[in-house]
Amino acid sequence: MALSYNITEPGRKAPLAAGGAAIVSGAMMALAFPDFNAWPLMWAAMVPLFMALRGKSPLHGALIGFLAGVVFYGVTLRWIINTITVYGHLPLYAAIPVQVMITMAAAFYTSLFGYLFSVVESRSSEDYAFAAAPFIWVAQEFFRSNFFDLAFPWAKLAQSQAPFLTMIQMADITGEDGLTFLIVTVNIALARILVCATEQPRGGKAGFPVRWAGAATLMFAGALAYGVVKLNAPEPAGEPVRVAIIQGNIDQARKWDRSYIMPQIQIYTGRTIEAARRGATLVIWPEAAAPFYYGQEPGGDAIIDNLVKDTGAALIFGAPAYDQGPDSLVEYNRAWVVRPDGFREYYDKLRLVPFGEYVPMKRALPFIHRVVTAIGDMEPGSTVKALDAGGFKVGLQICYEVIFPQFSREIANKGAGALVNITNDSWYGVSPASRQSLAMGVFRAVENRLPLLRAAQSGVSAIVTPKGEIMAQTPLFVETTLYGSFVPAKSNGTTYSLSGDIFAWICVMVTFAFAGRHLLARQGYK
Repeated sequence: MALSYNITEPGRKAPLAAGGAAIVSGAMMALAFPDFNAWPLMWAAMVPLFMALRGKSPLHGALIGFLAGVVFYGVTLRWIINTITVYGHLPLYAAIPVQVMITMAAAFYTSLFGYLFSVVESRSSEDYAFAAAPFIWVAQEFFRSNFFDLAFPWAKLAQSQAPFLTMIQMADITGEDGLTFLIVTVNIALARILVCATEQPRGGKAGFPVRWAGAATLMFAGALAYGVVKLNAPEPAGEPVRVAIIQGNIDQARKWDRSYIMPQIQIYTGRTIEAARRGATLVIWPEAAAPFYYGQEPGGDAIIDNLVKDTGAALIFGAPAYDQGPDSLVEYNRAWVVRPDGFREYYDKLRLVPFGEYVPMKRALPFIHRVVTAIGDMEPGSTVKALDAGGFKVGLQICYEVIFPQFSREIANKGAGALVNITNDSWYGVSPASRQSLAMGVFRAVENRLPLLRAAQSGVSAIVTPKGEIMAQTPLFVETTLYGSFVPAKSNGTTYSLSGDIFAWICVMVTFAFAGRHLLARQGYK
């Protein structure tokens, strides 16, 4: 009975109750993501947080938001430390601070949410703050995902709903942000109902939040109705392409061992020959599957070129590359399309992994590079492009490029008929990271209404339809070949692919309007 009282009333127990509520919210949000997969929880996960924020000063609101964020991101991103020790080769004593830094950097944005919520509430009313909350949350996620050297769009609330196919169809209009907005709105309505239930006399109806409940119900029902229509829309017409995705499951510790180069090549070439025998016309290998500089080593070139010519199947694969820079060799993370007719084309990865493929902020903070000298220092590519796979174009995304929706959108607008994500997820280890990344790939497919083909070195490899349905996927750390088919899309684009993040920018502008008005009022301006 006393939930709202303990959290909002003054007294020694109030800070403990608010802190406990923030921890509960952070934990519930984390449980909605893979591998816990309790995604329905997200629709109520923020209720304790909103109850805790009521009546708090901006400073206390910031602390509550920060605590919720530390728990949420600390649990959801717990795989990072393994990634930067195995893949980035950082010693544990350096990796732990990086894990803490990333968690706290992400939690800073939820702290900002708590601060702005409390600013708005303290200068107007609780209702006004609740009305601002969905806009503020989307705005802080948008800033976390798109700006500065460590932009990181992982663990946005909407991503937890990838299994909820009917609901995620709205992503072709608003991207992930519209669904996040709806999730926050539903949580607000539930919080308002809880306030009514705990603070109104038993049987009283005057305080029931009819407007909040009604608005949330209408928005939720509208999104469901739109999803039903989209899921029942006819499938795209066209000749299906038979595809084989090869998951080599190469031991990461031996991948670049010169004595192990031929055995791993034989794994991929043998499975490619078998795939062609089974009718595949497109074969996809993962990121850096070719352990040599294709296009720069005649021996390696002959292996690939003869394989493609003999099988008659187009091949997409990853390989390292280098170029002569002004002072030294420059390395690239490269993906190739090689066709039986001799045509070949490549794409160099644009979005490099911080603390894995390059050192962020090394110019501003040169000491960082001296501390983490084991980290690779690759150069990004220069152009977003769709590559010709023979009769249709593919938009290649290497590794975590798939988590950036704007990047997939750019490729879609260049005429891609399918998105192809090649990745080496073995450095995630046995963790939820690969499945979390796949969930983001599901949104890329829906946002652009393109099939997504994901080839992961150790899993999860998958085939995703333009409606976000995972048609087939592989387990982690198993050598296997995934077979399927897809129809390359031939469309004029979606609302999202054509207009981009307009919805998110609207939320940003509304947030500035809410916050600016009340921060100015604090300074004595009317």
